[in-house]
Amino acid sequence: MRLSILSVVLVVGGMAGLAPRSCWGGEATTRPAELRVLERYIGTRDIEYSGEPVGAAPIRGSTSVTGKWVLQGAFLQEDYRGEDGSLNRTVMMSFDERARAYVLWAFDTSGAWGESRGNRDARERALTWRSKYSTGIEGTGTERHVDENNGIETAVFKNPKGEIVARGTMAAKRRKG
Repeated sequence: MRLSILSVVLVVGGMAGLAPRSCWGGEATTRPAELRVLERYIGTRDIEYSGEPVGAAPIRGSTSVTGKWVLQGAFLQEDYRGEDGSLNRTVMMSFDERARAYVLWAFDTSGAWGESRGNRDARERALTWRSKYSTGIEGTGTERHVDENNGIETAVFKNPKGEIVARGTMAAKRRKG
């Protein structure tokens, strides 16, 4: 019997789809402690950001982001909206049990994407991320969780030569209700 490419994709995709259900079932009470850390991203947060690109004028702005569990609770999805309300970035986060690290993938409307690995410092209430972007830029950022509703992130971005090309800060505040 000869399998078509579509058959293989459907079977493999179906098997991959079983993993989240068999791992933690998607229920908050059965979600691993590492994933429960991401619950602070659930709901809508207002964000104020500033950036200092090397050789260019500083930038400042605001956006909103809404986070929710998707794919039976295996991933947290964040949708960022511009000041005009249009979707301009989607982020997916989870925890990689084998690597013992948080994982994050970001996609924006320019077609650029990024992949990040993060580690948690529970004592400092912080996540530190190391990121690589499709543009060749690499970044390191630390997000400190001031409390369950507020966070502050600082980041530094470097080009492939290792030269700093930008620094940025972001303050996020979860909306009530």
